[in-house]
Amino acid sequence: MSQLSKRRANRLAKQRERGGGSIKTELENAYLMLAWEAERLSEGQVARILGADRVTVRLMREGAIAKALTVAEGLFDAADR
Repeated sequence: MSQLSKRRANRLAKQRERGGGSIKTELENAYLMLAWEAERLSEGQVARILGADRVTVRLMREGAIAKALTVAEGLFDAADR
């Protein structure tokens, strides 16, 4: 297991204990979704990295895209002012 994988696993374990999330983990997940969307990683690779099934990964992807569109809309609105 790489150092990055170990750090992520430790961070995820702490999150489960606290019942909270981590901005760093969310950012890593967004990077994975971006790499998948750019076809640099396959759906299976992303699922394996995240330790999730493919259905869960697809839902995460849809959620990430929805969040990105919300951010983009907010930025467009701000630019129009």
